Parts: sequence; C-alpha cells; structure tokens
Amino acid sequence: MANNKPIPTCCFKGCNKSRKSDYHSSWGRFCPFHTKRATINSFLSELYSRIRSRVRGKKTKRPDLYLGLPIMSKEAFMSWSKNHPYFLTLYKQWKTSDFDRRLTPTVNRMNSSKGYTLDNVEWLTNSQNCGLSASVKKAKNKNAIYELLGVK
Repeated sequence: MANNKPIPTCCFKGCNKSRKSDYHSSWGRFCPFHTKRATINSFLSELYSRIRSRVRGKKTKRPDLYLGLPIMSKEAFMSWSKNHPYFLTLYKQWKTSDFDRRLTPTVNRMNSSKGYTLDNVEWLTNSQNCGLSASVKKAKNKNAIYELLGVK
C-alpha cells in the first residue's frame, strides 16, 4: 500500500525541497541546505567570511572603502555576537520570519573610515543598515551642493 501523504517542504520562502535530511530521520522546518544556514554558528561564520573578504579587497564593488582596514579575530567576533543581546533578538526575529531578507542581522561600522573592531561595530537589521547608508549618501550630496553654492 502506497503512502499518499505529501512530503513536507522547506519553510524557507521560495524553496520547495523536501525537509527530510539524508542523514536524519526527523522532519525539521527547513531542508538540509537551509538548516545549515539557520544555525547561529553557521550564520556568523558566513558573515565573518564576507567581512574578511571585504577587508582583503575581494568580493566588493568598492575595495577602496575596505582594503586594509583592521578586523577583529573570528573568535572575538563570534564571542561578541553570541553574547550580544540585540544580536540574539535580531537573529530570533529573522529566523521566525522565515528569513525575511529585510530582517537579516548585519554588522554596521559606526565610523566608516575605521575597521571592524569591537569599538566600531553594532548590530542592525539589513533594512536599517540600508536606510542608514541611504541617509548618509543623501547628507553627503546635500553637503556637496551647499559647498558648491558657498552655503554653510
């Protein structure tokens, strides 16, 4: 007798893969691919790797903004993140939203001329960080216009 129950699919938006892992008999909320990215350790490791790539001048459209800036060690980053109450709140909100991109936790450099050091980084959502970036660009453009006009 055939089992006609539908196979549960991954809860990640747009993913239709089976939730059953090849290695485990249990059914989780996500397919094996998204489960790996849904743990705090894997998320932070991937984020640190992207930050390190930027500082090395790789995988960025503007290497001049990041190349050679100081960066904290991976151990310090992982420890800081896991013990940061705001990061844990952001991570939980992101995960329970089924990984809504706007809610992805991101690291913001408070002073963009400095590196990724403990005294210069904070946690924001992707949406907040994009909004902050846009407002900084707008302010710089406004200041440039005032400078051209001779207005202070």
